[in-house]
Amino acid sequence: GGGQAGVATGGCAADAASSESDVAGLAPGDIAKLPRERRLELAAEEKTKGNESFQAHDWSEAIAHYTRSLRLDQGSAAVYANRSLAHIKEKNWRAAESDATAALEIQGDYTKALLRRGIARRRMGKHALAVSDFRAVLSAEPGHREAKDYLRASTI
Repeated sequence: GGGQAGVATGGCAADAASSESDVAGLAPGDIAKLPRERRLELAAEEKTKGNESFQAHDWSEAIAHYTRSLRLDQGSAAVYANRSLAHIKEKNWRAAESDATAALEIQGDYTKALLRRGIARRRMGKHALAVSDFRAVLSAEPGHREAKDYLRASTI
């Protein structure tokens, strides 16, 4: 897990569950009533908080903020990709793969999402699919060092 912040509260899962349920203090039914501009504004704020938590190595808190951001705006490939990386840090391989795939459904050429999905798939033993993702990254960005390293490690 992350730093000491997650330890002090006693349980990350309970914290994530409780913090996911209230987006800006709103019940899920109220989110739909917000004007689109306000939803996008709140989503951006949650993404920023998620990025700050990620920088502080508080992966579970980052995941909670990204989840709230996605409740407000399901169309952000970047937030799905960011949450995918936070899931990778937590070794939540299936969730990481799922979020990276969601990012790719929104933006099919998103190399960060392809790389993250490949990493998650490799960790789950889905080597052929991982290799396919790493090759797709290299097709788009031939000099991508991380994708080259993962591809090399996946084909040994």
